[in-house]
Formats: sequence, structure tokens, C-alpha cells
Amino acid sequence: MIVGLDVGYSDSAVGDLRFATGACDVPVLGQLDVEGWQPGSTVSLRLLGASHQAVLTTDEGEYVETLACLRDGGGRPPPEENIERIGHVVVRFGYRVDYLDGAAFSSRVTAVVSEAAENPRMLLGRFPGEPNAVTVLAAEQRIPRWWTVHAYPQAGAWVATTTSVVYPSSAQRPARKII
Repeated sequence: MIVGLDVGYSDSAVGDLRFATGACDVPVLGQLDVEGWQPGSTVSLRLLGASHQAVLTTDEGEYVETLACLRDGGGRPPPEENIERIGHVVVRFGYRVDYLDGAAFSSRVTAVVSEAAENPRMLLGRFPGEPNAVTVLAAEQRIPRWWTVHAYPQAGAWVATTTSVVYPSSAQRPARKII
């Protein structure tokens, strides 16, 4: 799904991005709720302009991931890797930045826009007047994970994140009481 954003492209630089887990009150410009993503889980992918937020809700609790230029000064610089637990569920966040020349950058944008037009589990935000400034969020079902792209055309910076979710096998899960 492709969403035309009604705001100008304003996130200033990759270095301004901050990573936070837990509740963050940020304005949402577009949202894709993926019901039935995994048994007992849903994921909500949210566009925050050139930033993103993902909310995973499981039987064991909630995980909220935000990568944004947080106005309140919260968060920390994005780590290459962050691992958290929600009960018995393990959530692993990964972050990287690639710097590309103009042709390579445009080629990646074209490919991801084409994919978003066909993929119902993908949300892409486009900024008016800046065709290569996109933010992308996608949920994969076969392997429980989501990934994002934050494209900064002025710097040729392609920020990519991948968050994988590891569920315990049924043998590792605590027994549930049968009433």
C-alpha cells in the first residue's frame, strides 16, 4: 500500500534518528494493522513521516519500537542490534545505513515502490515534491519479522532495519491451566 503523505519532507539527517522501545507518543501519518500475523500475535506498522513505529502485541505482552527524530530528546542512537524479551518471546532489532550514489539510490527506491504497490503487508509513505524520499514498513509472515527503510535522498543514505521475533516452541512454553 502506498500512502501520499500530506507533510513536507522534514527529518534533517540520519544522525538525528533515535531508537526507543516502550510507549512513545508520536503523531501517526499512516498505519497498517496486520491481523493474524502469527498465532496469538498482531503487528501494527506506523508511518511517522521519515520515521517509523511498530507495535507487536502477543499473548505475552506488548513491544513498541520507534525509530524517529524524537522531539523530546528521548531515545538513544540506533544500535546495530537490540534484543528484548516479552515473556518467552524474543525480539531482535537490527539497524544499518548504506550510502549510495544517485543512480543506485533511485534504483532501490524504484524497486521498493514497485513492491509496495503489490504487497498487502507493506506500507510505503511518499513525500510531496521529493520522489526519492520514502519510508517503508513491511511485515513478513513465513519468517516472523518486519523490516523498514528510511530513504534520505539528499545524503544518499538508505537506513534499513529488520526486527525478527522468535517464539518459543510449544515444548518451551509454560503450561496453561485448563479450567
